[in-house]
Amino acid sequence: MVRKVCVFLLLTAALVFAFSTGAEAARRSFGPFSVDVPSGWQIEETNDQLTFTAPDESAVLTIVVEEIEGTNLKEVAEAFAEEMGGPKPVAAEGLFHFTYEDDGVKCNAVVQKIDGTDIYTVIVAAGEHPELEGLLNSFEIANYSKF
Repeated sequence: MVRKVCVFLLLTAALVFAFSTGAEAARRSFGPFSVDVPSGWQIEETNDQLTFTAPDESAVLTIVVEEIEGTNLKEVAEAFAEEMGGPKPVAAEGLFHFTYEDDGVKCNAVVQKIDGTDIYTVIVAAGEHPELEGLLNSFEIANYSKF
């Protein structure tokens, strides 16, 4: 499901790139996440957020995970879009997505709820870099109990 979300984000955000740099990526785990981090990308980890920044700072991928009880996916997506100054999110295949600008940079966001939990993920891709697609496609959540 998460892999579908990442592919959907890429398609709806027009982030599909026609080339790859061939740089090696290392599989890294962050609590319940795992992701292939391309060589040279900077990683910033906080309690509920991971941020990956391209070596040339041309792209940033942010993954936010929160457990929120007593709400639903639509409400969470709308609140996040409002906070980011984006338009009303669009529903598609069990998730919501929207595009907004931050300091002139196009940002593409996907909000989803992990089935059977009160855990929500927000994935935001900003900028363009040839390794961004691979990074997005490699994102997985393996163990919900680690939240």
